[in-house]
Amino acid sequence: MALTSHGHWVDSVQFSPDGKLVVPASADKIAKVRDVNTEQEVITLTGHDHFVVSAAYSPDGKRVLTSNSNKTTRLYATDINELIWPWQAKPNGPS
Repeated sequence: MALTSHGHWVDSVQFSPDGKLVVPASADKIAKVRDVNTEQEVITLTGHDHFVVSAAYSPDGKRVLTSNSNKTTRLYATDINELIWPWQAKPNGPS
């Protein structure tokens, strides 16, 4: 599978628990969930304002957690394509 649709480097990739989907973490500030077999984009996880440096699936594959280079974490419900929890780390501790 080639990840040529990203305009910048890809830092990491995470496969869904069933191995059917992959989400690359990219410097283009977008996390695109793709079908491994067809390479088609299934969901775009938007709202990142800095490089996406990592992504992780929940064990059931229904959630994706992304982290940005500005210490922001976002939790998405992939089954309904919705951001359900953004979180920003603060210099003096959690917010």
